[in-house]
Amino acid sequence: MSQAARDIDRKDLIEGLGKGLRVIEAFDDDHPRLTPSEAAERAGLTRTAARRYLLSLMHFGYADSDGKHFWLTPRVLRLGQSYLGAARLPRLVQPFIQRVSMQSGETVNVSVLDGHEVVYVARSNAPRFVSIGYHVVVRAPAPLELVRGIEAREGRLLRRGRNVEGAPYLPDRRHDRGRRERVADPQPGEPVDLRERAQ
Repeated sequence: MSQAARDIDRKDLIEGLGKGLRVIEAFDDDHPRLTPSEAAERAGLTRTAARRYLLSLMHFGYADSDGKHFWLTPRVLRLGQSYLGAARLPRLVQPFIQRVSMQSGETVNVSVLDGHEVVYVARSNAPRFVSIGYHVVVRAPAPLELVRGIEAREGRLLRRGRNVEGAPYLPDRRHDRGRRERVADPQPGEPVDLRERAQ
């Protein structure tokens, strides 16, 4: 969360929007179909509130149901597509990673940090018939060394009194002034945040 986001007055927030997004995020690979009770538990809401959010998602085309279980529809992908269409980073790095991919003969991915996960936002396939690996919008746990480095830096910020709300947060990397925690080489097949490895 950026400093600007933390500085927003709570009276200007629409809490219902945040709760609705939590309901969407309650679905994942292990929980593709949820009852209102299950959605409530995963989203931290009451069953009644979760059911109303699920019915609202159905009304707007973001979910469907068989009367007992709910699941997301492909319309939800519009939310992620909006980021890919509006964000500058994927467009900026695409020519670069295409050159790297052509010169190395390997598939190249670019990811960004979101909490303690990395999200793949750009990809250039290797010039081969079979290409394996992560695809755009896939999420994966961040490398442990990266998470520890962030938490260490976060602790330094907390000791300096720079956390306004007193809650843990991930720092805005634009204000890092070039100081980065050293990240160990990943294991084969382990996702890596390229921003942290660019020296």
